Amino acid sequence: MERCRSGLTSMLGKHVCMKVYHEFESRPLRQKIFIKLLNTKSMGATWSQQGCLRISPDQGLVAREDLQVGKEYPFKKTTHRLYSLDVPMVLFTRKWQAIASVIITEITVGHNITKGIYKVLKVYSDEEVRIVSQTTIPYEGSSIE
Repeated sequence: MERCRSGLTSMLGKHVCMKVYHEFESRPLRQKIFIKLLNTKSMGATWSQQGCLRISPDQGLVAREDLQVGKEYPFKKTTHRLYSLDVPMVLFTRKWQAIASVIITEITVGHNITKGIYKVLKVYSDEEVRIVSQTTIPYEGSSIE
């Protein structure tokens, strides 16, 4: 194993490490690790980069009226997913209804499951729910249901 100039240990060797070095050198350490994982292909493992948190009640969604600003809630999704930590993102229901602004504070990935904790920054008003939901373009591969 070699050490990258960024201080991360590279299991892929110096060439691959240096290739992505300039992309993430100025980012916080947590994000550097996730970018490194995103660029890692290990034995067919797949990762999905997420820009929002879209969950159902059985995955950890709390009803909008019950969300509390500053409080943290757990979530759990199938497959390996990467979320930016401490970066504001929208919390969506499974039907793409935006209900809050949150940050992901912790994730654990393994055994084809992603578990994490999200912290509520702002609970959207009825008008904000309508505006954000109507201006969101759902991901092509996802269903509205």
